[in-house]
Amino acid sequence: MPNEKRSYTHLSLPRGSYSSAIRNGQWLFIAGTTAGAGGDAPLDPGDLAQQAETVFQHIGGILKAEGGSYEDLVTVGVFLTDGGREAYTTVNETRARIFGDARPASTMVVVRELARPELKIEVNAIALLN
Repeated sequence: MPNEKRSYTHLSLPRGSYSSAIRNGQWLFIAGTTAGAGGDAPLDPGDLAQQAETVFQHIGGILKAEGGSYEDLVTVGVFLTDGGREAYTTVNETRARIFGDARPASTMVVVRELARPELKIEVNAIALLN
């Protein structure tokens, strides 16, 4: 099956040479998503909790557009610019509230900086849709 490039009305078109997601059959590969990805993204994306909320909602919008839900997530990669227990707890509490009972495999790493210095979190994901 060929890869199908995807874009979504709730997200800005990517500025780089990538797609917001790629669908291949039932598999959906979601590109790194930030709080700045929304079509109406504010100049100040907020603190880590606000950004995590926005990012996970963006991913939910992608899943919904593809006929899926958070339950379809297989794995999630989380990249943070702030480390430590407080950052970890903030992201996990936000994710648990938004994802509900979905518990995809997950990796969380701390990086020095994201593409835009005001961004504190970026998340990519893979889903297996029905």
